[in-house]
Amino acid sequence: MSQAEELFSSGNEANARGDFALAAERYRQALALTPAWPEARHNYASALFQLGQSDEALEQFRNAHAGPNAVLSRGML
Repeated sequence: MSQAEELFSSGNEANARGDFALAAERYRQALALTPAWPEARHNYASALFQLGQSDEALEQFRNAHAGPNAVLSRGML
């Protein structure tokens, strides 16, 4: 498993526990390694939304569902 995948998995675990701040940080770190990862960007946006960061969450949702990799994430909306 790559470092980005480990961070994504850690973010998913934190999200499941309701630790949205840690989840957002792990997703952000995963995206720093793999920016064109729509699932990670979508989950990052969801965590930001849970933290009340609606404007940033909306921007991240838009980024997750645009571009050549968007086909992978369209069903997640």
